[in-house]
Amino acid sequence: MIGIGRHTDYAARLVLHLASLAENTQVTIAEVAEERMLPLAFVRRLIGPLSTAGILTTVVGAKGGIRLGRPASDITMLDMVNAMEGGIVL
Repeated sequence: MIGIGRHTDYAARLVLHLASLAENTQVTIAEVAEERMLPLAFVRRLIGPLSTAGILTTVVGAKGGIRLGRPASDITMLDMVNAMEGGIVL
């Protein structure tokens, strides 16, 4: 059996939260952490790999936040696993 790391599980929860919002809705990392009951410091570490993979878009500044980088229907679990785990090797 192949398992996924906690960071991939949390990344999936983060993306699921953003997918449940109206399209192009931007929220803060703290909002997602609180709503999904995830550790804020852990969620902050997920943003970089998800942004690099194009799954998230980040906005810096006082009115900054995160939002999906592409439509939710175009994001697969495999995309998240590749972003967080570095791909699957058999």
